[in-house]
Amino acid sequence: MLLPGGLIRPGTVVCAGGDGPLALELAAHAAAGLAGWAALGMPDLGVLAAADAGLDPLLGLLVDDPGTAWAPVLSLLLEAVPVVLVGAAEHVPDRIARRLGAVMRRSGSVLVAMGEWPGAELRLQVREARWEGVGLDGTGLLHGRRATVVASGRGSAAAERSVEMWLP
Repeated sequence: MLLPGGLIRPGTVVCAGGDGPLALELAAHAAAGLAGWAALGMPDLGVLAAADAGLDPLLGLLVDDPGTAWAPVLSLLLEAVPVVLVGAAEHVPDRIARRLGAVMRRSGSVLVAMGEWPGAELRLQVREARWEGVGLDGTGLLHGRRATVVASGRGSAAAERSVEMWLP
């Protein structure tokens, strides 16, 4: 089991190690049965990719480039929707991360960060991956990516564990 208790608790920050498909899978897992999701600072995110991961495109809100107002925009999103994906940030100051953490705990939202995030409870990383479906001669269609994902973190997620899984 990769996630502690098999779920992502409300008010949690999860880092996806820079892997877009892994971030989408985590967001879809966290958003299952909930009323919406959002993505901030991910202009390359495709709605079809989100739908393939299990996120309902009709319940999504995409904010490609919040500019210098990214922290207030992220705060608003965390108050409004239960799951927010955020693109890889250059550097998130600790004081902003603490403020956003308080918003998440109050609202019960989940933040899935593409890159590093100060104080993240759970960090996942694709250690090894291989595409399947293309023949040796280079023909065929890709069926999926088999990846070894390693999880570590704080508290109940402190013990490093890994699992092999399919990622889109």
